[in-house]
Amino acid sequence: MDDYSSLRFLSPQSLKSNLVFSPRKALQYTPQRSGSSSQGGNTFYAKNPDYGALLTFYISDDLQTKKQKRRMKEKVLDKSDTLLKSVIYNAGNNNAKPFLEMDLDFFQDLWDVCAKGAFLVSQEAIPRLLKSGGSLLFTGATASIRSRPPFTAFAAAKSAERSLAQGLSKEFGPQGIHVAHVIVDGIIDGDKVNLRFPDFANSKGEDGKLDIDSIAENFLMLHKQKKSTWSFEIDLRPWSENW
Repeated sequence: MDDYSSLRFLSPQSLKSNLVFSPRKALQYTPQRSGSSSQGGNTFYAKNPDYGALLTFYISDDLQTKKQKRRMKEKVLDKSDTLLKSVIYNAGNNNAKPFLEMDLDFFQDLWDVCAKGAFLVSQEAIPRLLKSGGSLLFTGATASIRSRPPFTAFAAAKSAERSLAQGLSKEFGPQGIHVAHVIVDGIIDGDKVNLRFPDFANSKGEDGKLDIDSIAENFLMLHKQKKSTWSFEIDLRPWSENW
């Protein structure tokens, strides 16, 4: 660093700012192709970055993990008068592979997202929903109720998620929480399919894909259902989908 004049002005007050060293325009930049520019006896060798220099700088704020940040927000929410009304678990990672080509990591990855993730979210949601009632909704798939290769691992994970939802519905329904499971069967009319597989998406024809807004309307309908007519499970699929 050629210009270290900023070091002269370091103080406890200046360290509270994220900007300690003001950027300066380089007067000259010459990449070192080989050897060392050091004239001393203790030469230090290290891999240079593609361009510029690597700097380590001071940050006044404490670094927090995503989990720590989430916990802080949850504490604020729990202390406020805001009541949780609905939680939707919509995570999924559908992957296909013949059984003898699977390894434990492949199976575990599907299980972690569908089954373990649903369990962890439910543990956080239910104590809060018990305070005011509300809904806990899970997004399922055809694999939740039917296993077919090469989606065997996905089906194992989704059926576990459905079983969890059913057990929670029976345990906490009488305590005022509406737990429901939504089977989404078919291609969703979104960017994931339309941009990556446009020919396949177009082959589905008019209303041959699940409309995203219509899916959301059905989730809202479940949330607003009267206690006298609660549904545990509904199926959503296009009119032309084979099932």
